[in-house]
Amino acid sequence: MQKYQVFIKQNQLSFVEKAEKYEQSANTLFITSPESEEFEIMVKGLLELPQKLNLQFVVADPTKSWKVFKQHFSLIQAAGGRVTNSKGQMLWIKRLGVWDLPKGKIEQGETVELAAVREVEEECGIGKLKITAPLSTTYHMYKLKEEIILKETFWFEMETADDAGLIPQEEEDIEAAVWVEPNDLANKLSDTYPSISSLFNS
Repeated sequence: MQKYQVFIKQNQLSFVEKAEKYEQSANTLFITSPESEEFEIMVKGLLELPQKLNLQFVVADPTKSWKVFKQHFSLIQAAGGRVTNSKGQMLWIKRLGVWDLPKGKIEQGETVELAAVREVEEECGIGKLKITAPLSTTYHMYKLKEEIILKETFWFEMETADDAGLIPQEEEDIEAAVWVEPNDLANKLSDTYPSISSLFNS
């Protein structure tokens, strides 16, 4: 089943189908049949909310409601990769003090696959990349000046045979690019964004 969810800071907003009964909890709130004009109000609230909240819109047609939701915000599209090398290590970057996976904006005329490979190459100084499978598409929202941005990121599983040293792209605020052993993955996931963590939950 298609999932429609967007991460807003540490909060999560999603669209779910109607059911007879939902149970509220301390950090989960259900809103039944929201009006279109409520979408922006809710997002603004989640952008200011300090604690973690799972907000779920209960709707008859999640696909239709998701399309309407997206029309309320400025959309930026990006692409990136979850890259492993021949040793089974995974490529991570540290940007603005937070661990992340390499990604960046899609340029005009690019396919999402070409953009994903280019961004990994540019941000980490690596080559010989091969896409092996698509991953989930993630969405997160943030405020840029007075505008609310919805960022749609297309992710791909990649492999590389490049064993040269990594070169972090400092002009993109990347402080480090490192190969991470499987047994150290949990440490990185504890200090990353919810949208990145979601790529490891499926």
